Amino acid sequence: MSLINFFPNYLLDLQTLASDFMLVMVRLICNVTYYILKS
Repeated sequence: MSLINFFPNYLLDLQTLASDFMLVMVRLICNVTYYILKS
């Protein structure tokens, strides 16, 4: 495996991981806000 082939895939995985993490965080914030407003 050459570095030229490795790095783009690695960066793509990081991007996917970051976007998934952002989605989870947004969902979590929405749930917490909803819980606070409801109580």
